[in-house]
Formats: sequence, structure tokens, C-alpha cells
Amino acid sequence: MAHFPRLIGLMLSGAPPVHPTAEALQGAYRPNPHVALFGKSDFTLDDSRIFAKATYGTAASGPLRAATRRTDGRSRAATIAGLLAGNFADGIHAIETASVPVALVDGADDPYVDTDYIGGLNFARLWDAHYHVLAGVGHTPFLQAPDLFRPLFGRFLADMAECAKAPVKEGSATAAAA
Repeated sequence: MAHFPRLIGLMLSGAPPVHPTAEALQGAYRPNPHVALFGKSDFTLDDSRIFAKATYGTAASGPLRAATRRTDGRSRAATIAGLLAGNFADGIHAIETASVPVALVDGADDPYVDTDYIGGLNFARLWDAHYHVLAGVGHTPFLQAPDLFRPLFGRFLADMAECAKAPVKEGSATAAAA
């Protein structure tokens, strides 16, 4: 959010806000043997199948499985190395001081994200005053349950369109960026 001063809202799904430490990352995610695949540079065919099924669940289509196989393993390894080294913004600070609405939508059956962890966070501006946890849905609610996700996303977009029309208050982050 700090890099986009004109941002009017943010929706997160499958990406819990954390402090930039390895310990914080561990606290935000459920124990899962498939997490080791996130940073594996070389996938076997079985690795790509396991990763796609665990990550996309029932939405693990042929094109998604193919994309999993095509992904450059160096990007996985570099991303995880950067995360474990703390090379990312402090997500907890961001949500606790957000001047824009922050929406969170996760699946109750996400094999990775600990929804109890997110439910215990403090938000300056939690959109809809609610953390949306979709029953029977895994890590990718927008793919696994579009019938549940789309109405939420549509309402979020409509609310953000209204926010964009609102006059800028003096002294706000948006006023400073304008």
C-alpha cells in the first residue's frame, strides 16, 4: 500500500498479512507438507500435480496444471528465499494503519492459510467490518467458488467506486498524493 498512494482499497485472498520475519510467516500458515514445494526449484511431474491439487483443489484444470509445470523454478526459490529473509513490507503494520478499506476473503478449508490467525488481527479499516471466510472453499476462492467470490468482489468494487467519488479530506494520504 505504501507504494501506491492513490490506492482506494485492497482485497487479499490467500496472502495473510504478517511481520517480515520467518517466525511470523510460520504463525500465519497451517502446517502442510506441500509448503515445501513453494520454494522447490525443480518440479517433477508428480510435484506439479501435487502442488496444483493442493493449491487449486477442484479448480485444478489442465491449463493450471500446465502453468504449474511451466513456472520457472528459480522464481519459486527466489520468492521463498526473499520471504524467509524478510524482504517484504510489514503487512501487520499496513493493515493496522491502513487509510483505505482492506478486504479479506479466504476459504475455510485453505490448506495453507491459518484463518484463525487472520481472524485475530487488528484492522484499521476492515472492509464490510467482516473477514469473509467461505465454507467448503480452499486456497483459491475466486477459482474454486466463483459463485460465492464474485458477489463479494462486485460489492467491493462498487464500494471502492463510491470511495473514489468521495471528496479528498485535507491531511489524508490521498490528499498528500494528489
